[in-house]
Amino acid sequence: MKRTDTFNLLFLFAAIVIIFYPVFYTEYLYTDEASQLWYFKDGLNFHASVPQGRFLTYKIFEFVFSHIKTIHGVIYSRIFSLAGWILCIPVWYFIINKIIEKNNLPKIFTLLSLIYLISMPPFAISIGWASCMELFVACTSGLVSGYILYNSIKYNGNLVHVSTTAILLSIVFGVASLFTYQNGFGCFFIPFFIQFIAAKKFSKNINIGLGFSLMIYVFYFILFKYSLRTNGMEASARSTFAINPINKIIFLFTRPLATAFHFTCLFNEENIFGEIVYMILAAIWLLIYFINQKSKSVINKLSFLFGIIIFFVLIYLPSLIVQENYSSNRTLLALNFVTLLLLAETFFSLIKKEKLQFIIATILSLMFIINGWYNFNNQFSKPLSKEYSLLKNFVLNNYTPHTTAIYFIQPAENTFEKKYGITRSWDEFGVPSTAKKWAPEPLIKQMIFEKTGNREMAEKLIVMTWKDEEAFQQSGKNISKEVLFIDFDKMLSAYQLSL
Repeated sequence: MKRTDTFNLLFLFAAIVIIFYPVFYTEYLYTDEASQLWYFKDGLNFHASVPQGRFLTYKIFEFVFSHIKTIHGVIYSRIFSLAGWILCIPVWYFIINKIIEKNNLPKIFTLLSLIYLISMPPFAISIGWASCMELFVACTSGLVSGYILYNSIKYNGNLVHVSTTAILLSIVFGVASLFTYQNGFGCFFIPFFIQFIAAKKFSKNINIGLGFSLMIYVFYFILFKYSLRTNGMEASARSTFAINPINKIIFLFTRPLATAFHFTCLFNEENIFGEIVYMILAAIWLLIYFINQKSKSVINKLSFLFGIIIFFVLIYLPSLIVQENYSSNRTLLALNFVTLLLLAETFFSLIKKEKLQFIIATILSLMFIINGWYNFNNQFSKPLSKEYSLLKNFVLNNYTPHTTAIYFIQPAENTFEKKYGITRSWDEFGVPSTAKKWAPEPLIKQMIFEKTGNREMAEKLIVMTWKDEEAFQQSGKNISKEVLFIDFDKMLSAYQLSL
């Protein structure tokens, strides 16, 4: 390992610590975390991963949450994800570096792309939200699967040779990725994508990689169906196949790709300004591409653009073949990563001097790190910590052994947005945990269990939730001495501490 590699890795580790240091002490339970902690003893909520084809995620969660008994203990699940990524970053670094060098792309691309990786929203979610802590396994397994195949393709004249060992290892890592988090397998395509954007054309290597990926997808699907049969389960509604491919292609270009072109900046999925930013950046990239390739034939130009679309479709295929259209940040790590590489290769082609490339890459890297820190701290962990602290203090100070029921009015999903002026993005950033109807009950019961040490008493509590005060009034419920009434919408809105 060269001295430069050591320095780069140390810089990446330092950047991770700078962005994510709050995970070591910040207490909160974000939506599904409350259910996963409270219901763990019954195995509930975890088995939901099995019919969705995420058996390895189920085993990871089972292992981690079997060692967690308290809300404070959930911190260790986030540290588990952080430690997992720290162990995986060298793998990413050396794989990306090898492929960048092999395809004669600027050396600075390796560090720039990995700084972007650790700064992007999907990375933050995988660390800050324990419900997504499996992403480091899924994404790294997908990348290793693709690299093993990519690095093992050899030629003897016109004959292609790939060792049986490489084929088996690629399949094992690929299937492991899919059985952990399906979108993580999109990282399989990164080595082949880098070669494609460098050469601007298809090759035997790339065709083999794309064909092999489809084989892994099919193999996984067969195993997925087999696992359902052996467990006597039905596939969840989220696994239902889409029937309109045209609508899915439109979805790809209007939602996932729009987010990918935002890089580390967060926009609400309905924000028109975010769409404008996407269209401007995409148009600039397209313009530079055509200028750079003006000597090439129209067929070559269109072939490359068509190839990019094929890669995007295959990378995001798990979300394109199902009916659900939900391009949350956690599904986008691979698509985000290749989009950065695509734009970097095009824009840096205009800059010939290495020193200037280094300066620009350094500026971009610092911007990514600063914005990544802001996203994780101000748009995720701090608001959730304040929400949790407020609710915990109220419940612990007002609950008595005579309390038999808790009536809870939920805050609106845009409460943080209005109060702190932060961005609300899907169900991940800028959303109060208790805004989700399934979160307050396990969260409050866990709090009371930890206060009293009596789980049976906490389990007997009746916790009812309403989306707002009007809904509560219409329910006709009366508040008695045995009822603890929590208008958390008003409480959270009136909370004066700023970020």
